Amino acid sequence: MRNLNFGDAFQLARVIKKLNLKDELKEIYSGVTEESNEQEIGMDLIYTIFDKATEKQAEQEIYKFLSRPFQIDSKEVENMDLLDVIESFSKLANIEGWKSFLKQVVKLK
Repeated sequence: MRNLNFGDAFQLARVIKKLNLKDELKEIYSGVTEESNEQEIGMDLIYTIFDKATEKQAEQEIYKFLSRPFQIDSKEVENMDLLDVIESFSKLANIEGWKSFLKQVVKLK
């Protein structure tokens, strides 16, 4: 697994647009404080995305996005154990990194 990079921002912007997540991400971002727990932020993001991911095409976009930092094929992401996905996603949820990343991605949309 690797950290998020600049290319991931564009991939995530496409997912945000497809799932119409901009307002929900702004709400999550606005609730982040210095005391925020990394795992809580990661879980909030996962649940928000899962809640919106009802169309097959959106589902594929999510697999494609996660395959980049997870460094595996999107089909492998699709077949991952749910708890492994949550754990891996939570590892990416560096509070300062996500605050900055989401702020920039929301601007891209």
